[in-house]
Amino acid sequence: MRSEINKIIQEQRLQKIRRDFEKQRREEDRKYENERWVDEQRKNIIAARIRKDLQPTKTEHRYDPTEGFIIHWDYALGIPKRNDSCQVVYGIYINGDEVYAPRLIDPHPCEIDTSITNRCIFGESHHVLDIPANSNCLLVWEV
Repeated sequence: MRSEINKIIQEQRLQKIRRDFEKQRREEDRKYENERWVDEQRKNIIAARIRKDLQPTKTEHRYDPTEGFIIHWDYALGIPKRNDSCQVVYGIYINGDEVYAPRLIDPHPCEIDTSITNRCIFGESHHVLDIPANSNCLLVWEV
């Protein structure tokens, strides 16, 4: 009988130790999850700040014909192999009326691109002034 009482006492102590251990483990898990969540929130805040800092400011600029705009001629691809140079002519028209007389870009040498085509790198910019703002304005260019 005494041994049974000792056995029951031992089992109760063991159960209490297990409950305490489980309680401590749950508490540690909760703390860990909370710390992980806080870290994740910090990362999100830092990422949002970086994205905000890297985004260009969105200030609205209205087109001013006296300031004009810049046309950048970068490169042309798919030029037939038989051409060893390339040039561009361009003009600006509104409803078929010429508002910027056709201009010629000096010829540039072509480079080999593929076995059947060449490419030409212009790398030029032209500042165009006094073109009125009009939704029917077209930049027409030819290579």
